[in-house]
Amino acid sequence: MKFVALDRITSEETQALARGRARKNWIVFGLLAAFVVGVFLISFSHVRTETNQSPPVAGSR
Repeated sequence: MKFVALDRITSEETQALARGRARKNWIVFGLLAAFVVGVFLISFSHVRTETNQSPPVAGSR
């Protein structure tokens, strides 16, 4: 990773830096969105399997 003073870079370098950050932001957003969707699907599946079980027999725990 190259570190330079931000007040000493050209406008082209600034635009390249902004594009790189935007790309990384989209990757992070995609990973987070996939995680949220995955957790929702697992949770929904779990609730569905719990509601499809037969009711417990009276008097048993």
